[in-house]
Amino acid sequence: MKQTKKGVREIALDILESVEKNQSYSNLLLNNLIKKHQLSVVDSGLLTEISYGTIQRKMTLDYFLNPFIKQPKKTQSWVINLLRLSVYQMVYLDKVPDHAIIFEAVEISKKRGHKGTSSMVNGVLRNIQRNGVPSLGGN
Repeated sequence: MKQTKKGVREIALDILESVEKNQSYSNLLLNNLIKKHQLSVVDSGLLTEISYGTIQRKMTLDYFLNPFIKQPKKTQSWVINLLRLSVYQMVYLDKVPDHAIIFEAVEISKKRGHKGTSSMVNGVLRNIQRNGVPSLGGN
């Protein structure tokens, strides 16, 4: 039987999409979704970290992603947000192994998109895993 329960990363993606499209307040949305999905304290913490971290570092994450995405203008916003939240975890969270982040992102993209989307997400994230993100310079 296929599990329909959303994982933390997919809920984080919903939050990012809603904040971007509807100018939702992330704190209210976050609280509502934690209650709705009855998340544990650990999952709530991860959801909060991924959501706020991705929102706060959006410009940096876009800078990191830029060399790896061929046609950002043609890429759907949810795919960009999925890549942002995945790269956020790869760069800023050390408790979650890259392979788990990539696997989760590919699973979400299979669920929401088509084969081309999941291949693209997999390719971009594996490329970043192999090559690292571009340096921010100047520091």
